[in-house]
Amino acid sequence: MTSSITELKLSMARAEEVFVTEDALTAELEDGRTISVPIVWYPRLSYATQKERENWCMIGKGSGIRWPDLDEDISIENMLVGSPSGESQKSLQRWLDRRRVQEDEAKTISLEGKTFWESVYELREKHRIPQVWKRAHLRPYLERPNGRFAPNAITTIPSNQSMTDDGKTRGDYVKKGQEPMAWRTGPAGSGQYRLICDPADDAVTQRSEMDRANELVGR
Repeated sequence: MTSSITELKLSMARAEEVFVTEDALTAELEDGRTISVPIVWYPRLSYATQKERENWCMIGKGSGIRWPDLDEDISIENMLVGSPSGESQKSLQRWLDRRRVQEDEAKTISLEGKTFWESVYELREKHRIPQVWKRAHLRPYLERPNGRFAPNAITTIPSNQSMTDDGKTRGDYVKKGQEPMAWRTGPAGSGQYRLICDPADDAVTQRSEMDRANELVGR
């Protein structure tokens, strides 16, 4: 019975505030307690930049913490019982390898001063993203701190300034008269896009696609 009560108390613990330094992960709980654990318990946090560490959000009404830039979730219960990350060395190494590739690629392409869609066009032109792409393909290049766009911008701009190739489903910006920049492809809700003027197409095809898009929206 005592064990069950203890487990229940642990599972009910909720965080109100979180702090991450070079040395420790600290959480202030609703019940007034403050818990702190070594950051080396969580290698992804340890390898992260301070900006990435500070980009966290509560999940499960405060029962856990998520770092979207690092794809890392840590429960308050695990912090309380002193349980380090359970990620295998093989999984961590794959993550580090992907991170290194993304950082190297970000350094070899300059998107400074370019608009969102100019940046997407250049990424396509230099074959950094596929012809049919998702938001996840853009984030390593465009999302802060490596890029200049906020995470929410990368989430909303493609859907707002795109439409299906029959023109029946349009993003909010397109509805308000802005020029459509991408086709929505794949099943509804798949989050797949293709530039209307794609660098893989010749000039005639690009012009034809843009004319077709503008005709669909009555421009």
